[in-house]
Order: sequence, then structure tokens, then C-alpha cells
Amino acid sequence: MTQDTDKATEWNRAKRGSPGPRKCVRCGAPMLARWRPFCSKRCADLDLGQWLTEGYRIPATTDTTGEDEAVPEDEPPDDRQQRRL
Repeated sequence: MTQDTDKATEWNRAKRGSPGPRKCVRCGAPMLARWRPFCSKRCADLDLGQWLTEGYRIPATTDTTGEDEAVPEDEPPDDRQQRRL
């Protein structure tokens, strides 16, 4: 890096302010790099458990665009493939 780039980087950091130490997303304790973004294996495992037991869910939207393209099941497979093209 050049000296000007170093100064610009320092200025940008000072302007933004220091975010301080990162915290565990589960409990708020100081985060450890080994378990990032958590502070420990325990917090990582607890978070994984929430996902596995559907404690966390990603909202789904109903997609109605595919209904118009539905092909009746009684048509032979070749006709269904040609209709999609």
C-alpha cells in the first residue's frame, strides 16, 4: 500500500468509529475466532439445535406463477416435455 492509501484507510476507520469487539450472536459474550460468530461450541450447538428443531424458520412465499404452466398428468411424457419448450 502507498502512504496515501494508508492515510485514507486510517481516516475512514476514524470516521466510521471503532465497532468495538464483536459479540456472540447468541448470548452477547465476546466472540472467539474459532467459533465465529459464536463465543463457544455450546452457543454454536444451541443455535444449530434451533435450526434442526425448526425454532428458526425462513419465511416462504407462495409462488403462483407455476400454476399456469401445470401439465395434466394423463398426457404422455413426450407431450409434457414439448409443452415446456
